[in-house]
Amino acid sequence: MITGSSGGIGSSLCKIFLKMECKVIFTSSNDNKLNELKNKFGNENSYYLLNLSDTNSLPSAISKITEENTDIDILINNAGISRDNLFLRMNADQWNEVINVNLNSNFYIIKSILPNMIKNKKGNIIG
Repeated sequence: MITGSSGGIGSSLCKIFLKMECKVIFTSSNDNKLNELKNKFGNENSYYLLNLSDTNSLPSAISKITEENTDIDILINNAGISRDNLFLRMNADQWNEVINVNLNSNFYIIKSILPNMIKNKKGNIIG
């Protein structure tokens, strides 16, 4: 599973894993980009719309992914955002969005995926 699959680094990582004949779980916060990935890489992989900044809906979205994919053995927490702003000009909403996407989302994702990794006695988490 690779978060932020539709970005530059994420799509490059996906291509590497696809070359190794891995089944990839693509995630993106952009539905149009997710459909582009699906058209490009085919139906043998999984695609999920995942808004990492929405901590209210994130746990249920991640639960759906782990229920449908109990054999995730590699998780790459690649997604991240920045708000190009001087710290003194950054407002609380901008700060919270960056923290939710870049930090808090990792907590929810790992907490949901780790039990299956432990049960399957294998797994790697990057990010």
